[in-house]
Formats: sequence, structure tokens, C-alpha cells
Amino acid sequence: MDVLKCVVVGDSNVGKTSLIMTYVQSAFYEDSIPTVFDSHEVTVNHGEANKSRQLVVCDTAGQETYDRLRPLSYPDTHVFLLCFSVNNSTSLSNVIEKWHWELKHHSPNTPIILVGTKSDLRASAPTDKAVSSERGCQVAREIKAIKYIECSARHQDGLHRLFVEAIAAADMPRGDNGRADGGNRNSLNGLKTLCSVL
Repeated sequence: MDVLKCVVVGDSNVGKTSLIMTYVQSAFYEDSIPTVFDSHEVTVNHGEANKSRQLVVCDTAGQETYDRLRPLSYPDTHVFLLCFSVNNSTSLSNVIEKWHWELKHHSPNTPIILVGTKSDLRASAPTDKAVSSERGCQVAREIKAIKYIECSARHQDGLHRLFVEAIAAADMPRGDNGRADGGNRNSLNGLKTLCSVL
């Protein structure tokens, strides 16, 4: 059975663990214990042939304390889910200022999906903290993410789609330069499919 490795990164408290555990367990997981590193395996059926795959989803620490340890989980990653919370604009700023650069430094050819978590909390966030879908799409283009997807672990909105897209990204053919887009960014999905707000 093929094994695909998906690593989830982003600031602390953006909902990475809830996203992963809710997907794996099919029930909302609300635990606030900070993660250092954890991995979860799930068998998925994907593609036209409905082929069984083993998806290994790695949960990483967002705290600065683990900045030197976290990249040890990056080798052999097929796709990164780079998370921020749509009710916390600082977490999106850190996508640009920290996370994107860390991933590009350690794994420059691995595709990134930008994930806006906690979509159910946007409406209740203070105006200066809320991140619009349009801003999420804009940042996805800036960091050359292959997709922008919003989801809510609490309501399980967008979770299935997120992992379907992650598997598809992991399966993207690599060009001579090792990039998942074959070296041609223009061949990737346009804005309408790049941004998936569910």
C-alpha cells in the first residue's frame, strides 16, 4: 500500500490538532494540550481506481521553543497543510513572516495548501482580528500555495475536501526541478479552484 505523508504546521492554537483528530476520528476533538509531535495514520481510498492509500498525518508544535526540532519531521513530506485561524489575523501574518519561509527553506519542492481553520468563528471575531476569505486567497497566491481551503473542525465543514485535496497534491507529478507543478506555476489551478471556501 502506498504511503503519503502530510505534515500540518502553523502557530499554536490555530486548531491543527483538532483538525487532524476530527478528520481521523470523524468526531470533533476539543483538547487544548499543546502538541510537540504526533502522527496519525488513516487508510483512504482515492482516485478513479479507488486505490487504498495509507495517509500519515503529522501534527507539529507551533511554539517557538520547538523551532529547531520541528523541521526534523519535514523530510519525505508529500504535502504541507499550512494553517492559520480565520479569527486571528496574527496567525496569518506569521504564515507570511515565518511559516512559509521555514517550509521553503527545508522543503522547497513540496506543495503547500494554505488552510484557514475555525471558519465557524469568523463572524464572532473582532473586526480587526478576522481574516476575510479574499485575504486568505491573496496570501495563498503570494506564498504560491497550490490551494486555499477554509474549514471548521467543530462542524466538520471542509475537512473531507481538505484531505482529498491534500492527497491529490501529494500525487501531483514532479517536474525535472522537483516541483510539484512540473516547474510551471501557470499550469496550476486558477483562482476559482485555488480558493475553496466551504
